[in-house]
Amino acid sequence: MSREFASPASPVSDSSGPGYLDVEASIREAFGPIATVPGLTIAATDARHYAKAADAAYRINPFKITNDDLVRFHGLNERLSIENIQAGINFYAALIGRQ
Repeated sequence: MSREFASPASPVSDSSGPGYLDVEASIREAFGPIATVPGLTIAATDARHYAKAADAAYRINPFKITNDDLVRFHGLNERLSIENIQAGINFYAALIGRQ
């Protein structure tokens, strides 16, 4: 791959700011009392575009991913269980409710 097509990394958003705290509370509401920690996303996301319009952009994948799911990402038979989709809906509903 040529570096001429690469884009710089997105800025890191504050993990103690109100946006992250809303994400954290919504995760707990949808998934129960689990640990939430900030992390890095090594692939390109649309956050690089949102960073131009917002003070913080968080990359969220509100689904429980198993080892079986990993082999299907962007491949054959990619899917989520209905329970997983419901948990994702619950997460987004909780997050939107905080806005």
